[in-house]
Amino acid sequence: MFTRRNKILGVLLGLSDLVVVALSFQIAYLIRVGFPDLKLFFLTPLTAIGLLVTALAIWWFSGAVVGVYRRVDIHDSIRVVKNTAKQSGLASLILAGLLFLLKREDISRGFILIFGALTPVLLLIYRLSGRRLHRLLRRDLAGQCNYVIVGTSPQALEMARMIESGADMGNRLLAFVRERPGVRLPSDAEMMAGTYPLRDLADLPAMLEDHVVDEVIFAVAKQDLELMADPLLACEEEGVKIRVLVNFLPTLMHSEVYLE
Repeated sequence: MFTRRNKILGVLLGLSDLVVVALSFQIAYLIRVGFPDLKLFFLTPLTAIGLLVTALAIWWFSGAVVGVYRRVDIHDSIRVVKNTAKQSGLASLILAGLLFLLKREDISRGFILIFGALTPVLLLIYRLSGRRLHRLLRRDLAGQCNYVIVGTSPQALEMARMIESGADMGNRLLAFVRERPGVRLPSDAEMMAGTYPLRDLADLPAMLEDHVVDEVIFAVAKQDLELMADPLLACEEEGVKIRVLVNFLPTLMHSEVYLE
C-alpha cells in the first residue's frame, strides 16, 4: 500500500546518508594528514574524487544489501544501531578488499581505518538525532495522503491500523463509512491511536466534495458489494483512487483490487 512512497523516502534518506559519508571522508583525510609522525600522505584531486565516488557507491550498495533503505524506521533505536553497524562493517570490508586487490599502496591504510571507524559514528549521530528532519521528509517530500475506509469489518480495522502506522509518512485516516445503517465498528476500535467519525454511506459523495480525499478503501463483505455501486461511481466522478479489499475468496485470505 505504501511501498512506492516508502521507496521514494528510502532514496531521499539514502542521498542524505551519502552527504554524511562524504563529510566523514573529508574529516578522515584531514585527521590523517594532520599526524606529523606518520608517513606523509596526500591524495591528488583525481585520486580523491575517484576514491570518494567509489566509497559512496560502496556505502549505498551496502545499505541496500542490509535493507537500510527498504524499510525506513527511525523509531526503533536498536534497529538503527544494528543496521548502521552492519552497513558500515560490510562497506569497510568491501573498500579495504578492493584496495588490496588493486594494490593501491599510495592510499594510506591509516586513512581507510579512520574513515571506516568515523563513518558509522557520524551516520549513527545523524540517524538518531535527525528524526525531526526524517519526519519532514516523510510528510513533505513523500506527500500526505488522506484515506476514507468504507466498512466496519475486522479487515477494515486492520487497514486503519496500517494507515496509522504510516502517519510519519503523511498517511492520514479521515473517517470510517458504515456499509449499512446502524452498523458499528468492533469494540477493539477503541484501542486505535486516533478517534475517527463513523459516517453513513449516503454521506460519502458529500465527503469527497468537502474534503481532500486521496483514496477510498472498500473493506466490505461479499453481500454488501452490491450496495457499493453508487459510492464507487462517486469516487470515479471525483477522481479519487479506489481500493477494494476482497476477503471472501476461498483460496485467499485477503486480496486487493485496484481501480483508478
